[in-house]
Amino acid sequence: MLLHELEAVLARPKFRRYLSIDDAHQFVVLVREMAEVVDDPPPPSAPITPDPDDDFLVVLAEVAEVDLLVSGDWDLTGLNRAGLKVKTPGEFLSSVTDA
Repeated sequence: MLLHELEAVLARPKFRRYLSIDDAHQFVVLVREMAEVVDDPPPPSAPITPDPDDDFLVVLAEVAEVDLLVSGDWDLTGLNRAGLKVKTPGEFLSSVTDA
């Protein structure tokens, strides 16, 4: 589901100044080839975030046992969940460039 969402988001007109539709598609293909793809998890039994559409991403991150979730979504950056760190893109970039 996340790869489909990525492709749909990158197909939005506001991203044309950064990349073409074909470039967006090729980027998603590359991510799919390089990523460790896990099956979509079942939906959570109870709400996790203020936005139910974001719950999927939190459960996916936990199932995939990721070290860090990078998001600019305020519903996720304010999340306090044991074992899951969430950073904004700016925080993430600062952490990897300052190291």
